[in-house]
Amino acid sequence: MGNKSPAWKEHLISSGVTQRNKPFHLSVSEVMTIVIASHQSGY
Repeated sequence: MGNKSPAWKEHLISSGVTQRNKPFHLSVSEVMTIVIASHQSGY
């Protein structure tokens, strides 16, 4: 969205959503969801 206002950053911080500076990482449940969805789609 590109909205970098301090109020928006404060909202993200207060809601527990922060920008990650570490390498991208998926949780096990996210990986399983992607795997199952891709198999069901016939991919």
